[in-house]
Amino acid sequence: ILVGVEGITGLVDPTLPNYYNFWAGYKAYVFLGAVSGAFFGIFSVLLCWHLMTSMLSVQRIKIGILRSLGAGEKDVVKIVLLFAFILSVFTFLLSLAFTLAGYYGFLYPAYYTPMWGVSEFFFTGWTVLILAVLSFGVPLLCSIVPLRKFLKKSIVDNISGNIKAR
Repeated sequence: ILVGVEGITGLVDPTLPNYYNFWAGYKAYVFLGAVSGAFFGIFSVLLCWHLMTSMLSVQRIKIGILRSLGAGEKDVVKIVLLFAFILSVFTFLLSLAFTLAGYYGFLYPAYYTPMWGVSEFFFTGWTVLILAVLSFGVPLLCSIVPLRKFLKKSIVDNISGNIKAR
């Protein structure tokens, strides 16, 4: 298409960024981030589930003996929830350290616009709150089902390791 003597492509400043390619790349990064986040989220939940189930199977004799000596279900719940809480604290601190390192080491420098003095990504208290909810919620929820199965068994089954629930 000609506009006067100049072609329409001559009206476009070649120094300007191609916004279509920018938004396509941006959407690809968001999609890649969402898919990898979902993958690692599911993997971490399954890993936490396995950890809590393994902890109960390793401590089954100790908990069975405690139950035979008169410890109630509340005492067993306290033992398991204490382990889940300790796991949650370490998970939260580790995830906070990695998130801060990733944000200030990669995202902030990569997306910082010096002309306006802003970045596209923010690290706020909401980020820390989301990390805390996930770090404390996942181990707690992953310990409830194995604990309920464990408590449904008799004391003898807890000590002997029979896996059938009565």
